[in-house]
Amino acid sequence: MNLFKKINIPENLIVPLQEREMAVEHSINRFRIAFFIIIAVLDTISSIVIKGIKLSERYEILGMIVGISGIILITFIYLLTRKGKKFYGFIKFLSVTLDLSITFAFAFGALFWMDFPIPVSKETFILLVTIIFMFFNSLSVLRTDKKVVIYSGILTLMLNAVLFVALYFFDGNKINMAISYSSFFIILLSIFNLWVSEQILKSFMANKQLELANDEINRQKNQIEEKNEELNQLLEEITTQRDEIEAQRDTVEEQKQHIEVIHKEVEQS
Repeated sequence: MNLFKKINIPENLIVPLQEREMAVEHSINRFRIAFFIIIAVLDTISSIVIKGIKLSERYEILGMIVGISGIILITFIYLLTRKGKKFYGFIKFLSVTLDLSITFAFAFGALFWMDFPIPVSKETFILLVTIIFMFFNSLSVLRTDKKVVIYSGILTLMLNAVLFVALYFFDGNKINMAISYSSFFIILLSIFNLWVSEQILKSFMANKQLELANDEINRQKNQIEEKNEELNQLLEEITTQRDEIEAQRDTVEEQKQHIEVIHKEVEQS
């Protein structure tokens, strides 16, 4: 099994796959809206619950930048992926890039740029961010495109490593096994994503082929039914004509018999 081998897509499935891709991006964008709302609500709750801690101006600026970027991303993708819109192949790469980049920017800013009261160690915080990275990386399987899965895996691996390396340069922390473990799991997850993506694509292609075959069978069935109706109509016409011919034949026989009777009467007279 070669996970990196390209799957040949029949020409009759290209358009259905493109339509599915746009629908998937639209669905992911809906989830993205819910995700941003949850983050905003949790942020509001935390600011109310954790009293006595005044958030820095840098945190407010960072939150504003992330919020505005998220709104622009959501609106842009929503407008492009609405039903009936044409296919845009770049959207999946844009979505992956912005999801991971915005998460990275917020994590990097929280760690090294602003005075944010994180209740855990910075290394633990990075591991929590790694989980978010892996979650967004997992969404790539829904796009059923190996190039996107590979791109998402590489970008996730790079951004995660940058956070750990930045922790070493900015805070002087030693680079320990945490970066190795997290990188290993990201690579393992990306390989698994490749396999899942391939299975989803194969399943979709098989189901679509069956659907197209079923449509063709129904079309042939309809054509046969139409032909049967035409044959039945023709048979009815033939039957009608036969009945008319038999009626005319009976009339001719009656007239013939009548003429014969008249002829005999004439001969007798």
